[in-house]
Amino acid sequence: MANASNVQSERGNRQYQGVFSEMFFVTATWDPAAAAAGAQTTTDTITVPGVRVGDMVLGYSQSSQVDASPFIQARVTANNTITLALISGTGVTADMASGTLKLLIGRPAY
Repeated sequence: MANASNVQSERGNRQYQGVFSEMFFVTATWDPAAAAAGAQTTTDTITVPGVRVGDMVLGYSQSSQVDASPFIQARVTANNTITLALISGTGVTADMASGTLKLLIGRPAY
């Protein structure tokens, strides 16, 4: 199982004109396990203080690249917990190197 470390987050609501009551800007070092062709890795979790079930992961980026063009799935699965998965949707194993993961999470104001 891969681990995420050096998790940092920033809270605020400077964007989206009030659609979100709170925003989280999260960075973490993530080294996901390889995803076999057409498969999903075991999921990893990171702790982000303050996020709650119902918060939306709006976007993400990973600094390391891989030729297999995998999907990264990120979602809030419990209070203070983000679950991450690396998914290979092709016939090629996706083995992404350790890198910086960036997440943008919003808490809907409605």
